Amino acid sequence: MKQASNDEIRDTLAYLAHWTWDQMNQAHKLGLSFNEETITESLLLKLAQKFSSRGLDIKSFSKDKEGKKYLGGGPTGADWEFWISDNKSNGLKLRVQAKRLFLKSGKYESLLPSSTQHSDLQSSATTHNASPLYVFYNGRSHSSPSYRHGICCCHHPFPFFWQSGVWGCSFAHAKHLTGVRNQPKPKDITTMLPWHCLLCPCRSGGNMSLPETIKNSIYQLTGESDVELVGEAPEWVRQLQEYSGSESASTENKPRLPKGVSHVVHIEDSRDFSDTKVDGK
Repeated sequence: MKQASNDEIRDTLAYLAHWTWDQMNQAHKLGLSFNEETITESLLLKLAQKFSSRGLDIKSFSKDKEGKKYLGGGPTGADWEFWISDNKSNGLKLRVQAKRLFLKSGKYESLLPSSTQHSDLQSSATTHNASPLYVFYNGRSHSSPSYRHGICCCHHPFPFFWQSGVWGCSFAHAKHLTGVRNQPKPKDITTMLPWHCLLCPCRSGGNMSLPETIKNSIYQLTGESDVELVGEAPEWVRQLQEYSGSESASTENKPRLPKGVSHVVHIEDSRDFSDTKVDGK
């Protein structure tokens, strides 16, 4: 099977945004809970099912699965940490706090930019060479009227309208939420963008590895220069690799997660870009 192209991964992210939008609406209509952890795990599963044999290896670990020991340090303000690496061991570290829109109120009710969680997310990311991001899961809310968002992208030439499934999965740099009111509505977060924009070639360039593409896009889209690729994997990645490859691994030797982080994800991009042609293009 041919390796995936960045365009295909981008289109899949756009599809998953619409899927999330629809599932949020269905859960709200049926009176069921559809929380951030469940959504994130579902999205990772769908990505792994589509791309695990085509250049992306996705491994997810949780605090409950791997044990409750921590690597130490102060609170991270994040609940997910991502290490996105290429086949040359260069990687991008993201510390992510996921927030869902409460459709009845039309607000991110658990998002409090004035809280210590928000400041911890930024300070811990800076200390550990990570980029602090919020990921938003959205659905249709009658309390959040439609409005025109100014952003366009290379395959969507018109500004995105709110109340469209393209917003089902969105992101914003944590620095841009400082000063935003507590429990904001989507219109209050003017720098929020659909997450497929992270892989749009109009901002990220040509065929590059996943960490390099996302690094360039975050810089282009947010203007934040704290996004750097590093050549040394985080301690938790090295521990997970050693633990998973050891036949004699014991419960006592389980890897430890960064303090305050309940889930860690390693996405390894093993695709070969020595030839610029991908999927026959």
